[in-house]
Amino acid sequence: MLALTEIILWLFAIVFLFEGFRILGGLKKAANSGSTKVESEKVDGISLVIPVRNEHSNLLSLIDNLNELERPECGFEVIFVDDHSDDETLQVLFQFKQDYEWVKVVSLKNDSGKPSAIDAGIKSATFSVIATTDADMKLNSEWIRFLNKTFSTNSKISMACGPTLSTEDGFMGEGQVTDWMYMMAVASGSLHSGFPLSAIGNNMAFRIKDYNDLGGYRLLPFSITEDFALFRLFLSAGKQVVFPSTHENLHLTQPNRSWKEFVSQRKRWILGGVKSPVRSWVLVASGIGLHFSILFGWLLNPWLCLAAILIKLATDYLLINQFCNQTGTSFNRKGFFQFEIVYPFINLSIPIITLFSRKVTWKGREYHETHSR
Repeated sequence: MLALTEIILWLFAIVFLFEGFRILGGLKKAANSGSTKVESEKVDGISLVIPVRNEHSNLLSLIDNLNELERPECGFEVIFVDDHSDDETLQVLFQFKQDYEWVKVVSLKNDSGKPSAIDAGIKSATFSVIATTDADMKLNSEWIRFLNKTFSTNSKISMACGPTLSTEDGFMGEGQVTDWMYMMAVASGSLHSGFPLSAIGNNMAFRIKDYNDLGGYRLLPFSITEDFALFRLFLSAGKQVVFPSTHENLHLTQPNRSWKEFVSQRKRWILGGVKSPVRSWVLVASGIGLHFSILFGWLLNPWLCLAAILIKLATDYLLINQFCNQTGTSFNRKGFFQFEIVYPFINLSIPIITLFSRKVTWKGREYHETHSR
């Protein structure tokens, strides 16, 4: 029995190494994925949809950030969609609408939830490309111009995703930033190596025509990871999706500031990703197996434990370093070692916690994998 377990763990390590180098190759391709000229089609403008719920504390810094965006020569607008806020969010939004001609405000009536908010914003959009983000973001000033260039130089591109990093002032500081670097590198690299795993809705854009043709959120079943569901919808329809990992479309988001927030977010991602393709589960299983080997492999075979540690360090370093080079961010050694030392425990504990508690509390609402309230 012990020998069989050892063989299985060795296989996990080999699969993890293979997948890591495959993703690394895709990540290198991702750097130029949004700039290849195939067939041009001038974009008439970009509508940025921002769903908000009780975001009063973030709105002033967000509007300052929006004013810093480098806008393309084509049209641009920002559509705030209020999802039944019970603080002063709506009053602030209407003030924005008076102060800025490019701001629209939509209030959800009967519906609720982020998918409904985004869909309502899209219905109010003027332009042919929709971008989505969140209220707690720090957007790259070059992002909108980058999106305009991406969709204008290649008419076959239907959706463009991008990376987002956490700031350093939250739970585990630099370690959480490095974790986000790793996740974004894997998301971008896996897509451009032919086996897409994930994307994030706070840095996403798509053609409104394709969204409407596919039915968008109106036809999708409920998901607590609505961005992933939309991402999969475009892919399953054969639409061209890109995930450029460059400085121009790199955003910052507020970090999880406590273990409770961190667990809630990871549970939401796990439950939302249960319908992922088999290849995704292979990668997840190999990662869990490798972490198990790092923590407990020495009980079976010290060489297994050493090999697992070296494979993990080498693969993670290459991916994160490549991501840093492409996005112009700094490789943080302290954060890297925090990530490598602490996250094997975290990545084994979160799935176990999720098995025993499937309820997720996020943005003041309770969710599980089939419905919300």
